Amino acid sequence: TISPNDPADDVVVDDDAAEAQEAAAVVVVEDDEEAAKRPELPPAAKLNDDGTVTLTLSKKVTITVKKGTKVAEESYTTLTFRELTGLDRRVVSQAPESQQEVLFVARSTGITSPRMNAIWDKLGMRDIKRIEKVATFLSE
Repeated sequence: TISPNDPADDVVVDDDAAEAQEAAAVVVVEDDEEAAKRPELPPAAKLNDDGTVTLTLSKKVTITVKKGTKVAEESYTTLTFRELTGLDRRVVSQAPESQQEVLFVARSTGITSPRMNAIWDKLGMRDIKRIEKVATFLSE
């Protein structure tokens, strides 16, 4: 308890060193929540003037495409992504869960689903992780 009649309990240390120590312990932290939430593109990706993102793959992916009697090889060193629409989201959500990720990328790149399935199977995991970052960037 504090008694106004008992000045012996009122001890104040007036020391410049203690004050300096308190001042030194003050740390100013700037909290920019927007910057922390903002997704970033991976270093291998480039934001294009039209809002699309071009991702350079870590290694070239080659697939064989058969159309009718013609057989041709297609090689991919980059993939260019656009922002998806509500229609894209509905189409992807109607696909079986095991196919949604690849269909999502196919719709964003404009590559047909059969081609993207073949490309996806040959992509390295680092490229798949980069694709996920690009998708997050385009959806935020």
